[in-house]
Amino acid sequence: MRRMLLALVLGGCLVGGGRPVALAPGSLSNQRVTAQFGDRGLLSLAAPALTPTYRFVHDDFAITLDGQRFDSRALPAPMRTATKDRVRYAWTAGAHHLVVE
Repeated sequence: MRRMLLALVLGGCLVGGGRPVALAPGSLSNQRVTAQFGDRGLLSLAAPALTPTYRFVHDDFAITLDGQRFDSRALPAPMRTATKDRVRYAWTAGAHHLVVE
């Protein structure tokens, strides 16, 4: 529940807080929040209004498609791309292509 709340806060802050700005590879920031991303997902969230910085040891997920369960840690490393206002992860899971933005 806490993780979902933080994701909602991040989404709301980045969407509602002005245009996101890329600070460094894997970082997005605006006036309200800074998000750091690693090779497999979200690493941390920092905001002046929220202390301390929230750090994530693993940003994992599991999904069942066509009756088959896929665990992100068991999949090969994702293809990670970053632009000035977006970080995108793409995995191949069997015949499926999974994308998280």
